[in-house]
Amino acid sequence: MDVDANSLNSPKPHEILWYSDGSVVLATDVYLFKVHKSVLSIHSSVFKDMFELSNIGYPEATGVGHGEAQETYDGLPLVHLVGDRGEDVVHLLRTVYEPRYYDRCSDKTPLHIVVALLLLSTKYDFKTIRKDVMAQISRHYPLELSTYLSSNVGHSPLFGMKRRDCDFTLLAAAFKADADILLPALYFTCADSSMEDILELSLSLPPECLKILLKGRDALRESIVMLIANLPRQLERGVDQKVCSGSGEEPCLATAVFDDLQDIVNTCYRFVSGSALIERYMDEVCAKCEAFMGNEVDRWRNAIRIDSLSDFGFTEWAELQEEYKKLSES
Repeated sequence: MDVDANSLNSPKPHEILWYSDGSVVLATDVYLFKVHKSVLSIHSSVFKDMFELSNIGYPEATGVGHGEAQETYDGLPLVHLVGDRGEDVVHLLRTVYEPRYYDRCSDKTPLHIVVALLLLSTKYDFKTIRKDVMAQISRHYPLELSTYLSSNVGHSPLFGMKRRDCDFTLLAAAFKADADILLPALYFTCADSSMEDILELSLSLPPECLKILLKGRDALRESIVMLIANLPRQLERGVDQKVCSGSGEEPCLATAVFDDLQDIVNTCYRFVSGSALIERYMDEVCAKCEAFMGNEVDRWRNAIRIDSLSDFGFTEWAELQEEYKKLSES
């Protein structure tokens, strides 16, 4: 049964992805794509199985389980990609057909293309594309604290937007795509946002994803409060270890002034180094005590970040590190 190509509400052939020697037509909401079964089968196990198991492309093929004549378009078998936006499929197919269309090393790939490729490569099992997109995202949301701190600048450009505007969209996409390796860093980044930002930007998150995020955020903030409460004790430990170079009568423990410590709950991971944080919130200490306290803050921040993995549903830090390394080297 050949589908009417002239209906006003019918999808139209795409101007680029319409190959004269194509062997199958894919249909979406707005576009038709005349492409090659052989090409799709090489890259996607889902399409390979679809074409083989349903005998798509053979005259005797029938609708699966219904005994109905197979739909065709322009004499070729027609496959409906139910639920897929035409524009998203354009990005997937052009990535398959055009080697230079998508560059995993680029920071300028528009966010909507990154998301479309992650979701559709997962749905249709385009393994290479999925791995490339995950590697691209992981480079901007690293596991290691020092790398994370240097890259986590909310207003810096990323994927054609401000970085902060990418965080929740990418978390939602990674959750839907079961890209587990990306979730810890994305959860952590989003949890380090204000509640106002979370309420505004989390509308795209699936309910279960939002639940994990909010529970993890509560635990993260509790850990940061513990860090704040222990700052005077850490300074005392430094004095006891003879780190302090202050005068004998007035060591830094007696002269130190802590300013606005409550703000650290919101800014703990906004400083590139612990020393920068100490310089902002602590006065009247010698250079040695300041360096000691900076190192202690970095040690605590790193421990909190690793511990937060369990709050976001992940436990094996070493295994996660190894998976990240494999992804970056692939």
